[in-house]
Amino acid sequence: MNTESTNPTLKLIRREGLLFLFFAFLGIVVLPFAVWFVGNQVFGEFAGDGFGGFYRDLAGDVRALQPVALFLVFSPYLGVQLLRLTFFAFRQTGKRHSH
Repeated sequence: MNTESTNPTLKLIRREGLLFLFFAFLGIVVLPFAVWFVGNQVFGEFAGDGFGGFYRDLAGDVRALQPVALFLVFSPYLGVQLLRLTFFAFRQTGKRHSH
């Protein structure tokens, strides 16, 4: 008997862990490129080595635990969690008023 497939808590932890890893990947790899690209198009050349310089600066700020850099990197995950929480709240409010 496989306890992971029968234990709902382990399933939930695994699912949430995979969700976190997916959105962390987006925040670490995809989002910085999108921010650099849009900034480059709107404001012009980044003062440094292009995307490499931007990414190096961002990575240094993340390692230094700078709040703005951490917020940028984790914003995809935080955004999804905020949406999930909002939907949950609306469902709970709807259940309360339907009785």
